[in-house]
Amino acid sequence: MVLVVEAEEETRSTLKTLGHAEGCHVIAAASWHDALLALRAYGSRLRLIIVSLDLPDSSWISVIGRVREMHRDLPVIVTTNTDSEAAELFARRLGVVLYAPKPLDPGLLRQAIRGALRTPPPLHRRLHESNAEEPAMQDTREAQRR
Repeated sequence: MVLVVEAEEETRSTLKTLGHAEGCHVIAAASWHDALLALRAYGSRLRLIIVSLDLPDSSWISVIGRVREMHRDLPVIVTTNTDSEAAELFARRLGVVLYAPKPLDPGLLRQAIRGALRTPPPLHRRLHESNAEEPAMQDTREAQRR
């Protein structure tokens, strides 16, 4: 599952198409507020977030920081209207796998999406996902809580 966070409708549509082309279920958000709701709702099922650094309702530094707080190991691709070497360096220090200035290069994005999706989620996320899918594990945890 991929979360696309992009205010520009045309770019959001392009990113959704690229995610679908890689066989992913794509959730799209037009604002950081909507993205936070999706991050909370889909949490460990997310394999990648593609987020614009130009969201009107938040600074990009706080967006990336918040993603890292909530999902430390989630691969992040950023898109931006600003082609700044300093911003790219800072984004990479925050663990961003691709800093993509607009206009977007679909081939480069496709390659980055494939690479991010090929990387298996960290062990703690895989364990959480597998336990969440097994009703027996849920019953066991409920019994332990009682």
